[in-house]
Amino acid sequence: MKKLLVLMLALVCACLAACTDRDDGAADAGVSDSPSAYETALRLMDEGQYERAISAFSALVAQYPECAKKIDLCLEAINEREYAAAVGLEDAGEYGRALSAYMALNGGYGYRDSAERALNCREQIYLAANELLAQGRYEDAYEAYSLIKGYKDTNAVLAGDENLLSYTEELWSVGNTVYFGRCEQDMDIANGKERIEWLVLDRYSDGSRLLVSRYALFALPFNDLRADCEWKDCSLRTWLNESFLPSAFDATESAQILAGTVYNDRLFLLSADEAEKYFDGDRARRCEPTKYALNQGAYVYGGSCWWWLRSYCASDSCAMLVSDEGRIYELGYYVDRESDCVRPALRVDPYIKQDQ
Repeated sequence: MKKLLVLMLALVCACLAACTDRDDGAADAGVSDSPSAYETALRLMDEGQYERAISAFSALVAQYPECAKKIDLCLEAINEREYAAAVGLEDAGEYGRALSAYMALNGGYGYRDSAERALNCREQIYLAANELLAQGRYEDAYEAYSLIKGYKDTNAVLAGDENLLSYTEELWSVGNTVYFGRCEQDMDIANGKERIEWLVLDRYSDGSRLLVSRYALFALPFNDLRADCEWKDCSLRTWLNESFLPSAFDATESAQILAGTVYNDRLFLLSADEAEKYFDGDRARRCEPTKYALNQGAYVYGGSCWWWLRSYCASDSCAMLVSDEGRIYELGYYVDRESDCVRPALRVDPYIKQDQ
């Protein structure tokens, strides 16, 4: 029996020694599991999954300097793929979608002759809009002109044509939905940013409108750090006004966005009182997130998400929200929770001025 115990102990020691030698060898080589991770990145690149390949190569750059070149090759391949898709849209006469795709190329910095092609798309949309206006198709003309604000005399036409002005007033009626600005929503970068759809909540005495996004556009925390935090001090307020605003609205649209009543913010969140006032019950307050928000980790139940409000919350380190059931949750939840969503609100003058 004693001999058997000694033999078993010897076997255990031999196994431990072998494992230690193997680990030491891997450590000396400095590779661990990296070769397989590198091979996975190469495979993703070969399969055309360039975004995933970039993420994989990025994690290996420190160990494999050549990964930086692989990332550049992936970025070039993405640009070429998206450029080809944009050209296909242009050739098919889908000038609005093609224009958006060209503008999104290379992070907005352009690629190959995308600037010239984008100009051609604007011209084709402009010619079509003029024809629609001449035919008395004011709704279609308005939609076309809205795609090319700032091009040639488009702003002057929108600001001066009585029929278009009448349609603008009708379109921006309380209860309607309007398109204004663009941001990524469908997780398909190749087709460019999508037009943002807004609910018209109110018409003020000066003719401006209060809007809130129809869908929850993002999943972001109210504040980056868990702490007692009001709207005026939160990171979400800064992000909306300093990052999102300039990226989502062109120069003409930006001039149409007026300072709100909340600290003169141009972008803000609804208050609990406004969420109560402007929505007809819990069902109306329920909100669906975009695919982009879902990709960010938005929590969804029954197709609806939770979305932040700006009203002060008495609970420690919390902010108010609307729940997935559409209830106003006054107790709030921790401000740094990343799975809750954002429905921006803003005050807009729907009438474009000729000098904008």
